[in-house]
Amino acid sequence: MRRTVNSALFGRKPLRALLICSALMVSATGSSVVAEEQIPVIGKATTVVMKTMPTNTDADSIRTAVEVFVWGVSNNNAKAVYALAPRAEQKRYGSEQAVLTAFSASHPPLAYAQQLTFDSITQSRGQTSASFYIKDKQGLQWHASFGMTQDNAGAWHIANCAIEAAPGTLI
Repeated sequence: MRRTVNSALFGRKPLRALLICSALMVSATGSSVVAEEQIPVIGKATTVVMKTMPTNTDADSIRTAVEVFVWGVSNNNAKAVYALAPRAEQKRYGSEQAVLTAFSASHPPLAYAQQLTFDSITQSRGQTSASFYIKDKQGLQWHASFGMTQDNAGAWHIANCAIEAAPGTLI
């Protein structure tokens, strides 16, 4: 199954895009495995490819948080990045723009991401992580892993980020 959504639906409103992405993901959970599902994430040309559908109910929320965060960094949207950034980074840098600037500078592949392909979402021993691949605007591929944390309201946030080069045909 392959589904592509026109990114013009999203406009430049991250909250609207988040709701649309969430609705699309919830509607897609009718089957347990999908060969490939492609959903462009809000604006520009950032695309998300999912190879399998999760069995864990939190996986959709985790995936959405990762998608919106990567979209925010690659589309220079400080509000989206700040909302999902680690609390320590929010306190350290103070402003939305400063958090975006710090993430863009310390993780350049996120700033130039065009395609995101999920590898896995794992939860074990109290640790949750999302593993995915990024293809940037120059065609270079990167493997990224986000440690995830859940706040008291149940929303997922990025706890930490590791990115390394992943040459070859992975995406």
